Amino acid sequence: MSDKSLIQWVGDQLHELVGISERLIVQFLVDMATSAKTPEWLLKQLIESESLPDNEKAKVFTNELFK
Repeated sequence: MSDKSLIQWVGDQLHELVGISERLIVQFLVDMATSAKTPEWLLKQLIESESLPDNEKAKVFTNELFK
């Protein structure tokens, strides 16, 4: 997936999950995924930072983003 496509996809998913899609938040999520060792770690960090809700949709999203 190209960087532009990834940013668009993350923005769309973020809007669906939390109702917003700010460019800086999208970039934060992409950066977190890039440095993550596992999708579970990524999900835990994003839930703890209150960036994502603790639900099944967030889990599916972080698993896809981690790939």
